[in-house]
Amino acid sequence: QESSDVIIPCTYCMPYSHGHYRAPEEFYSDPMNDKLDSYSVCLVIWNLFSMEKPWVSLKGNYDAIKYVVRDYQMRPYLPHSMPGFVKDALRHCWRPNMYHRPDVNELMRKFRYFQQHIERLSDGKQDFTLYELEKMKA
Repeated sequence: QESSDVIIPCTYCMPYSHGHYRAPEEFYSDPMNDKLDSYSVCLVIWNLFSMEKPWVSLKGNYDAIKYVVRDYQMRPYLPHSMPGFVKDALRHCWRPNMYHRPDVNELMRKFRYFQQHIERLSDGKQDFTLYELEKMKA
């Protein structure tokens, strides 16, 4: 393990977490691994951009959340204001097959890469609008 690795044991420390942030596999007691954590972490990232709780329209109905997440493979909408690279990362982490998802450390390495890329392009400017970030990426 590299010293720069980030370990966020969402699933292993809280296997019966609130349904809003659970990976589909957790609803059916499937084998757990670190790929489930990236799914949950991306729900938290989504929450930061959307300023909403996932599945709030389901009013905390655990069975309804389980149904739309696991059986219908629904995912939260991606806000227009969210940078494209964040949308791509979330889509990657929300893949239906957990073995096709990155683990949390891989996800954090991607975000570090984006951060370094933006810093290199920014010329010392520290405050950006999301539109400016998207223009830099293009």
